[in-house]
Amino acid sequence: MELKRLKVLHQWPLSKVELVKNSKKKYILKTIHKDFFGEIKRQQILYNKCKKIKIPKIYHIDNGKTTTSFLMDYV
Repeated sequence: MELKRLKVLHQWPLSKVELVKNSKKKYILKTIHKDFFGEIKRQQILYNKCKKIKIPKIYHIDNGKTTTSFLMDYV
């Protein structure tokens, strides 16, 4: 999937959040330091358990040497 970066929503020393889109839909691309990989697991658990509250779904995870990026719903 080819993504166009639209805007950096925030960037801290250990994470970066960007608004991206493909030809059909907007997404959030979050990049975090590998030490915080548990955050992705928590996000997936919350998505599966919460039906009344909108929790962004994670579509893709990309592991780099020092960072992990994950693509999720833009809510």
